[in-house]
Amino acid sequence: MGLVEIIIAAALMIGLGYKLLMLLRHHTASLPFVKILSLQKVVAEPVHVDASQQRELQELDHAFNQILFDQVAALLFEQQLHMRIRTQADQIQVYFLNKMPAAALSYIQDKELGEWSIYWSYQQQSLEYYVGRYGVFYVHIDRFNLEHMVQH
Repeated sequence: MGLVEIIIAAALMIGLGYKLLMLLRHHTASLPFVKILSLQKVVAEPVHVDASQQRELQELDHAFNQILFDQVAALLFEQQLHMRIRTQADQIQVYFLNKMPAAALSYIQDKELGEWSIYWSYQQQSLEYYVGRYGVFYVHIDRFNLEHMVQH
């Protein structure tokens, strides 16, 4: 079994599954020597991963999670939420947290004068949904440490 097949099998075991498979197919489509096996064959074969392959898998997992976090932030920006009622904060938090990497963290913070925010983070990346007196703001620090902000 080649490295690509090992990555796919390991990804399935750690729960990355379909999205990782599509990412690998996209990035390896131009390489004639890379053949991605069917999921049934990969799952049926035992997987043996040495230390260097384990490091590569961890790096791939980290990169995938960073991309996933940024995609969820983009989803928030695309949906253009304007929910200002504090009781809706839990629903917003859970909806986006469930789409993020498992290691992502989140909390809701009540501020003065009825203002509140939801904060999500994954390592150095962050996303905030802030409801203030002057509107709703989204602030996202992406995997390249660039800030994106929208005010509604």
